[in-house]
Amino acid sequence: MGLDAAQRLVAGERLEGIAKDDAGATDAPAPSPEQLAVHWSERADDIVRLVRAAAPVGATAMLGEHEVEILRARVADAPILAALEPAEAVRVPGGVMVRAADRGVVLEVVRTEDDAVLRGEAIASLLD
Repeated sequence: MGLDAAQRLVAGERLEGIAKDDAGATDAPAPSPEQLAVHWSERADDIVRLVRAAAPVGATAMLGEHEVEILRARVADAPILAALEPAEAVRVPGGVMVRAADRGVVLEVVRTEDDAVLRGEAIASLLD
């Protein structure tokens, strides 16, 4: 859709579409385990974007001694403790925050190796 088509749309003109040929369509390849792996040395925004992109499967990460699939996370509003190294986790109100390269990532929903889904403060049980 070039500039001409955009101008036509702004003018209120209805444009005719071209039907997609389903015979030529292909599925995207499934992401590899490495592509779904969280590297806590990356920026918090990048980690949260990976978690969103990995839905509904989840992005894989280590939380203490446990491998988990992170199903939902957000960048922490509060500053991260400077004493923490990337991948170190602490309990915070509402759950667990993990240090990334630049900020904290709050884990909101994770799935454990035995398929248990933990939310909020229940995630902190993995730090014991």
